[in-house]
Amino acid sequence: MNESMVQRVAVLVFPFLLAGCVSAPTYVLPDSVTDRAFLKVDHKDRSIISGALRVDRRTEPPACSNLFMNPAFQGSEKVIMKSFGNPLITDINPDGAWIPAGERLMFSAIWMADSSHCTVTAAFTPEKNSHYVLGLETFSKDGRSYCLPRILTAGQGGTEAPTRVELESVKCVEPPAAAR
Repeated sequence: MNESMVQRVAVLVFPFLLAGCVSAPTYVLPDSVTDRAFLKVDHKDRSIISGALRVDRRTEPPACSNLFMNPAFQGSEKVIMKSFGNPLITDINPDGAWIPAGERLMFSAIWMADSSHCTVTAAFTPEKNSHYVLGLETFSKDGRSYCLPRILTAGQGGTEAPTRVELESVKCVEPPAAAR
């Protein structure tokens, strides 16, 4: 294997190793929470080699200076992790997870495929006993990757016709100079 090939493989593998190794804790809905909703991911992966989609529950907005890496740190917990062909990433709640209802849920969705990635942070307030599906539209333009989240609800019990949920955009924040 020549040096160029080794560099390409390193660029493809590094983000996935990092996603698994530099890690936020896994979110578990406390037993005391009785008002809950169900969240699952529906993402059509178009990666050539492998991909992954991770959804983190956040307690604070991401830092602007490090949007890709920040979700693995500072106030975030993994809710869902789905691997698409990458044996180095362990799925977490690939079929969905229960989340608190009746309170604002801020989340980051991180998509990685082949040698590209993107992160988006948004928020919404889940309703009690409702079922939600998070989809992530991904595209590239001028060498950059972009994510557009969408959430649909099928109402209480997941039996109603799907309707789109309004998402609140969450802006990144610049951490104090001492924290950088």
